Amino acid sequence: MEYPITVEELDNNKEVTLQTSIQDSSLSSFQRLESGSFQSSICVTPSQDVIFATTAIGLSNRQAEISLICKKQAIFSFACKTKVIAKSAFYVEEHKLTSTFISVPLKELLRQESENLQVCIALNNETAILLKVSTHIINDFSREERKIASLMPSRGYFGGLSNTPLRINVQKKIDTLFLCNQDTDAYLNFSQLHIYTTGRQRLQPDQFADVTASSNVSKADLFKTISSGNGFHSRKETFPHLIVRLKKPEFVESIEIVNRRDKWGSRIQNLAASVAIENHKIVPVYSMLDFSGIEQDKDTLINLCQHLRLDYPKSKDRYAILSSVVTCFEEHLVSLKERDFDIPLQMLSTWNENYTISDNKWHKTELALLAIYIFVKTKKTLSLSLNSFSRLLSNSKDIEYLESKVNAYRSAGSLFPLKFTKHGAARQGMLVCNTDKVLLALDAVMEDLSRLGLKPCIAYGTLLGAQREGKFIDHDDDVDILIELSEEDLTESQVRTLMNDAMAKLAGSKYRVNTNKKSGTYNTHVCHRETDILIDVFPYWYSGNSINLYMEKMAIKSIPKQILSGRSKLQLYQKSYDAPFDIKAFLLSRYGPRWEISDRYHEWPWQVKQDSVGIN
Repeated sequence: MEYPITVEELDNNKEVTLQTSIQDSSLSSFQRLESGSFQSSICVTPSQDVIFATTAIGLSNRQAEISLICKKQAIFSFACKTKVIAKSAFYVEEHKLTSTFISVPLKELLRQESENLQVCIALNNETAILLKVSTHIINDFSREERKIASLMPSRGYFGGLSNTPLRINVQKKIDTLFLCNQDTDAYLNFSQLHIYTTGRQRLQPDQFADVTASSNVSKADLFKTISSGNGFHSRKETFPHLIVRLKKPEFVESIEIVNRRDKWGSRIQNLAASVAIENHKIVPVYSMLDFSGIEQDKDTLINLCQHLRLDYPKSKDRYAILSSVVTCFEEHLVSLKERDFDIPLQMLSTWNENYTISDNKWHKTELALLAIYIFVKTKKTLSLSLNSFSRLLSNSKDIEYLESKVNAYRSAGSLFPLKFTKHGAARQGMLVCNTDKVLLALDAVMEDLSRLGLKPCIAYGTLLGAQREGKFIDHDDDVDILIELSEEDLTESQVRTLMNDAMAKLAGSKYRVNTNKKSGTYNTHVCHRETDILIDVFPYWYSGNSINLYMEKMAIKSIPKQILSGRSKLQLYQKSYDAPFDIKAFLLSRYGPRWEISDRYHEWPWQVKQDSVGIN
């Protein structure tokens, strides 16, 4: 079904008809007037507010006024009982993208029962209708959107176990990018923004003209942050947005947005992106709340239900669909591909910010689907992050249930069992089941670091296990060593140089060395080639009467110099190893007063409850 939208200029009898329909290009339109170019759109937010958004590129500095008109007059206000329901004024600046919006409760709009709802602009002596639509169309759109949202609470989810970015194809020569969250009381928040030109070459900072935003939480320079490809965090507001303008038009292949790794990746759910191209035309390139996207997801769900032999119009129960998906996937474990999860992952409660466990059977079904997804991902690599799924894993029993389900699927596929750790995932019993190999690697690295004069000693989790039980901790997944780079005070730039130099001497036929430059930290992963065991080497350095080193959550902190000013001996599997001079003081500084109590969830990426609530 198509709903043509007519745009008229009110000052004269000229009429321009835009071939726009809610089926092919959403409830939106584009018009160029003498004073500027305008792209207007309508979206209905999850909170059931209708937002009429106008994005403009002006050709002169003028003040514009946007109004919402019904039945040839301004709609009466519901709040202050004046004639204008909503009006927004903004300055249209030369060659700059500007955005304004009108937000109206859907239930109030529907009371108008109008076939002639108009978004109008008054710009000096020029007045025009930018968008004209019936309230019935908006209501139809809203009903379909609510149905899709009930089946797909994480609609638009991206990130996954590898934090894969959202890739928006542009394939246009642009001069401005506009990102916004189409919702009320919302954030615009993400970790990285990359703009790629021909051949996937990233735009460089000297190609950016300016960057502006509706608000900015960070104290860092916004232009420097965005032009360097880093993230953004607005305040909580209606329609938060970010505008990036280039010095000259550039052909852009794609835009990639890297999401937050934690549960607050849900803030990006209602993302919309537009670009300005030649002749100042504004083109939407991505939106989660447009009708074309709703129709596409509806078609996908219909196809999914047909495959599962379910009746889509009657299948309003998300549990019925998801449980059928789990059953189907369990029957086809061997042939599953990652792309098979594109829609099912959006049906999980990952982005449901109000999620609580109200039904144990339902919760288990969600975790079973997540377990199958992890099984498919870990067939090739154990490198993963569960952070974005933390809303489903708030309790220790949830994590342990998920782990058992994953291992059941891995067992069926003749794969070794894994365990979840604060770092992601590891082979179950990687340390305690491979003691001889691990100690062989540890001995080799300790000996070679000693030859370099670096005074290595066991530390962190390895030290904790040795002190408490004389062995590795059951749930630990790596071996930790500390080295002293110099007896002199060092700056952090000197630390990096000395650490790289030391590790370069260690590299060769005996070890594979990863200096971890990408993360910006100073620790180094040293893999002993003979055993394929990884040892994590951390530096410490002097600063007056203190020693600086990595402590909880990889934060650099200072501890008293005497804790590491010498070495003591400690038994690990009846073998003697160098340890910090004051072992208990080190462990107290690192783990706090409860260091003697084993806690698998210490420093877990999110807060994990350890009580009777959860899977049973």
